[in-house]
Order: sequence, then structure tokens, then C-alpha cells
Amino acid sequence: MTDPSLDRTHHDRAQLDSLSDSLPAPIVRPPIPVFGHSPSLTDNRQPFFASRSFPRATATSLPRYVKPLPLRITPDHVAFLECKNALAIPDSSLRNELLRCYVEFVHPFMPLLDLHDFLNTVDAEDGSSGKVSLLVLQAVMFTGSAFVDMRSLARAGYTSRKEARKSFFQKARVSDARDARGDKH
Repeated sequence: MTDPSLDRTHHDRAQLDSLSDSLPAPIVRPPIPVFGHSPSLTDNRQPFFASRSFPRATATSLPRYVKPLPLRITPDHVAFLECKNALAIPDSSLRNELLRCYVEFVHPFMPLLDLHDFLNTVDAEDGSSGKVSLLVLQAVMFTGSAFVDMRSLARAGYTSRKEARKSFFQKARVSDARDARGDKH
């Protein structure tokens, strides 16, 4: 006597085999070029953005107390950061108010930074006390934006706290993309 489950398994396999025999052969297509660059080994064209000249973020475009972007950051990524306004630091009055709110409302509950070193570095705007990473600075300003006075945000052009928080969050988020940070700060 044969096991009915074995007969069923053989029947299912036979159906699959007959179905796969009736399917047409898959179509093989050449790779599709993306932004003027094809992954083909015989393709010697340059990537689309290789011929474009984007301004590099340098020590002159970032404040002197902010570490320059790592050399591994491509011009395309620098252009992306500029497009998202992630390289922009608010004027010193708003920046200081954001840092004050971070110190007063966030740091006591989550002391993640060496606050003394961080504030001395930012306070010496000429970079003589060291440099902080763009990511850490943007993240600290984002956390401070939850507590800063709305009048300070309005003077900077924000119409609501939600708009300001969204802007500062976006700057911090894209600053972290592809490891745009340096070390601890």
C-alpha cells in the first residue's frame, strides 16, 4: 500500500515540471544606463556628475569651529548637503539660543557630550579651541529647537516651532548620511 501523501507530492512536482516547460525563456536585456553611466565592463564613459563642477564645502564655507567634511565625501554628496541646507549654521544669536536651551533642558537629562569642551569650541569661533563635527552641532541645535523661545525662531524666519524643528531635524539627518561626521565632536 502506498502512502497517499507521497502520491500527492509526486503529482505536485509533475505539475510544476510541466508548467515550467510551458513558460517562455526569460528575456535578457542589456543594463540600463543610469545618469549616463552603464555598469557594463566595456563602457568607458564617465559618470554623469563627473564633468560637473560643484563647489566643495571647505573651511571657508563652514564656520572655523566646524570640522571640514571628510575627503571621502564626493562632490555629489556635498551638492546634496547644500541642497538640503545641511551646511548652513544659523546666525550666532539663534545658534547661541539653541545651545542655551540644549544646556538647560536636554543635557541635564542626557549628558552625552563633554559640555565644557563643546561650548568652548563653539564659543571660540575662530577654531582655536578645536573643532566640532557638523552632525553633532546640527543634532544639538535640533534638540534645543524644542525649547527655544518662539520669538527667536520667528526672527530667523520660521513661522512655527514645527517648521523649525523639521528644518533642524532634516539638517541633522542628512549630515549623518554617508558618515559625514568626524569623531566624538
